[in-house]
Amino acid sequence: MSLHSIVISIGNELLLGRTLNSNLSFLGAELSRLGIPVLRAICVQDDATEIMMALGEAWQDADVVITTGGLGPTEDDITREVLAAFFGRELKLDDALWEEIREMFIRRKLDVPLSNQAQAMVPESFNVLHNARGTAPGLHYHESGKHLFALQGVPLEMKGIFTDQITPILKDAFSEAKSVLQKDFHTFGIGESALAERLSRDDLPDGLTLAWLPQTGRVDLRIYGREQEALAEAEQVIMQKAGNYIWGVDKDEPAQSLVSMLKQRGLRIAIAESCTGGLLQKYITDVPGASEVFLGWCGEL
Repeated sequence: MSLHSIVISIGNELLLGRTLNSNLSFLGAELSRLGIPVLRAICVQDDATEIMMALGEAWQDADVVITTGGLGPTEDDITREVLAAFFGRELKLDDALWEEIREMFIRRKLDVPLSNQAQAMVPESFNVLHNARGTAPGLHYHESGKHLFALQGVPLEMKGIFTDQITPILKDAFSEAKSVLQKDFHTFGIGESALAERLSRDDLPDGLTLAWLPQTGRVDLRIYGREQEALAEAEQVIMQKAGNYIWGVDKDEPAQSLVSMLKQRGLRIAIAESCTGGLLQKYITDVPGASEVFLGWCGEL
């Protein structure tokens, strides 16, 4: 069963480039882990027409649709109204939810703005996802085996609801889904095109995807798929064809790999740096156990 999700990020601030869309990064990783990888990410303005168009595309193509943003109490927060219109549902005040929001303000010894009542308006047939970290609840709608979740734009609130409430829903609804597994190989001393000549997708087992990810000073190789055996076989192929250039895997960092190699070979290191102001020695000494191989440093030559 091949499942897919689509994430709709809503907010003018995202398109203006002043706010980093960290929600998408989090959701992409979590949905892949649940076996419902992101097929497409759509970013739209706080505009009813744009949101409606994005919903039409996503609801047609995906098993799971997640929106982030637009659930606050201000005029530009229109996600719940558009959702109600899209699914032909009436917005109704949820008295219990409104009381919950009011109590949150009262506990914090704050006045209760009437504008926050908008956050207690819930489309018919939608379930409320309670927000322990803020006043804007999330929303959940399901129909014909598909699920839609409307979440906050505030990362802390969005992550909390996804982890505590949405993850169990998706695990139950798609219990047969297989996680998307991936592995990154960090290379040095070889360019992207030269690396591509050594290794191609045809060298790997079926069902895996290979990506070349050039960065400043290095190129990463990423393989991903749903079968652990295929991933293990691909790792052997990559090490045979490009192992001389690979210095780390997954979360390995250059300083960590250097310290490990020094320990393995019984070597030690001393550093003389001036214009870098001790930055190199900091990278090395931040690695646990670096004192076994680090002799010291000199500020000037």
